[in-house]
Amino acid sequence: MSKQVQLLTLWAVCSLLAALVALQFSEAAFEEKSGTWVPVSNDSFYHARRIIDAADPAIGLQQFDSKIHVPEGSWITWPWAYDWLMAKALQGWQQLNPNAEPMAFLAQVPVYWTFINLAILLGICVAVGLAVPWIVLVMLGYALSPLTMLLHGIGIIDHHYIEHTFVLLTAYTGLRWLQHPERILNAMLLGITLGSATAFHNGLFILQLPVLLTLAILWMNRNTPPQPAMAMLSTSLILSTVLILLPAEAFRVGQFSFAVLSWFHLYIAAASTLFISCFGRLKYNKAILLGLLLTGAALLIPIWADTLGGAAFLSGNIALLDRITEARSPFQMAMSTGGFKEVLSYYSLFCLLAPVLLVIYLWRIWKYQSPQSLFFAVMTVFGLSLLFMQFRLHYFGSFSLLLGWAVLANEKLTIAQRRPALTCLAGVAAIAGAFSIGVNAKILTPYNLGLDPAYEDGFGLLTTLHDACQQKPGTAFADNNFGHYIRYHTDCSVISNNFLMTPLHEKKALEVKGLLNLSPEEFLEQAPADVRYIFARLDNFFARGTDGGFVMTSTPYLQEQNARLFFELNSRNDLPPRYRILEELPLDESRNLSRARLIEVLPAQ
Repeated sequence: MSKQVQLLTLWAVCSLLAALVALQFSEAAFEEKSGTWVPVSNDSFYHARRIIDAADPAIGLQQFDSKIHVPEGSWITWPWAYDWLMAKALQGWQQLNPNAEPMAFLAQVPVYWTFINLAILLGICVAVGLAVPWIVLVMLGYALSPLTMLLHGIGIIDHHYIEHTFVLLTAYTGLRWLQHPERILNAMLLGITLGSATAFHNGLFILQLPVLLTLAILWMNRNTPPQPAMAMLSTSLILSTVLILLPAEAFRVGQFSFAVLSWFHLYIAAASTLFISCFGRLKYNKAILLGLLLTGAALLIPIWADTLGGAAFLSGNIALLDRITEARSPFQMAMSTGGFKEVLSYYSLFCLLAPVLLVIYLWRIWKYQSPQSLFFAVMTVFGLSLLFMQFRLHYFGSFSLLLGWAVLANEKLTIAQRRPALTCLAGVAAIAGAFSIGVNAKILTPYNLGLDPAYEDGFGLLTTLHDACQQKPGTAFADNNFGHYIRYHTDCSVISNNFLMTPLHEKKALEVKGLLNLSPEEFLEQAPADVRYIFARLDNFFARGTDGGFVMTSTPYLQEQNARLFFELNSRNDLPPRYRILEELPLDESRNLSRARLIEVLPAQ
């Protein structure tokens, strides 16, 4: 069997395995009682709403949503490309299946995308020169990783799996170019990858950083790629950036902000183009280096506020962001209730060696052997650094957890060439052991609907709210976590949700937090006038008992652990007459207490 056939077979088998693992979220994506598909993970709900609306010619793609963060409304911080392309795919599918449920199609897309991402990963493995046994282990580990499942799970239509695609594409196109730096076409492909990435997520302009760092190190070592290739890289980067900015409404109205696809991103691409051109045209000396450093410092001045805002997001220094699991670092996760085992269940035992891997590749940057090996080392350090910073950023470095060691083993060990079968068997055993915690805890485990027990518990109330909002639209008040759920299920507006990127978002989150601390009587006086519904749900009504099972918590504990407004709305029978209970979920028969109530706020007489 030729190497090409071996690799093609390996790609097909591992892609199928990754897809089967991704299907383990089926319980979270399908509500059996109503027979409906639902999004999985909080942000997927807003993506679904936006995609379904964009597929409707009467609505189209929204880039500003007047029904979130009311009354101001808010620019949608996600760029246009992902949701627009998904909407176009949905329209094509609906032509073939006119009566089918849109989510029945959308839920499957991330699963099939495993074939795309594994193909790119295979290309990276070939580009770095791995022997087939090491490629087997990298591909197998990637397919079994709970991090891969979180990106590609059925129903998880959040755009993280596409962000991961651009990380992999940057690594692949960069490696292919620097393998033969004189090839202009490869330089162009890298530039297009970097320029188009921001159409899928605003923050992906950061992918330009490892490329610039690599070129800067090569320039200082007088090993810069040929000037025509550098010119093509800078030209394709700036032109592709301009092309993806043209459909962005925030860009067309003149906004300059990191939070939306805007002139900020053209500014970043132009700055990158400037430095690439300098590296290509100027010979290194200390005076020019100082000039470039001063230029870089000057270019930071117009974007300083956005730089601080981006740093606040990465550090979690935004109101309520620390409540969102994906915004926590692995170290914060280890200190939480899940403990160190929770971290291992996601990242595998290879995460224990990740700091060592980081140090090794920092050294390899200092002592690089070739432009290609330098770029791979930079991408590894870059990815692992972001992986350590926030859980949601794992897609920048998750592939390096295995691939980094495989590259080292490929260079230092000859056993893969001498005994490939033995290498594969030993490696498969190591992979099985490293990922065993994750397979048991994250893959072979049941999941709540929507990946949220609170959503599963309140699913029926959201159906009732949908009907109520159709008859009497208005603003539905709920905590941030239910903002996307309400926006997906109903036509009602929300005051806040889990968009926590801008000062407005932070302001609205704090507004909701303040209203939650009021009594029901005070809420009627201080809440916005158009609040027509309240989705009031209690948390922490179950806790683990001494035997390991779940027991119901006491009423005083519930009062202590929940916001005053929601506790009183679920515990009082003497609510003001302007509150009309549409539906409730009782907690237990022994206490006059509900775990959730959907309440209509009647107009003042």
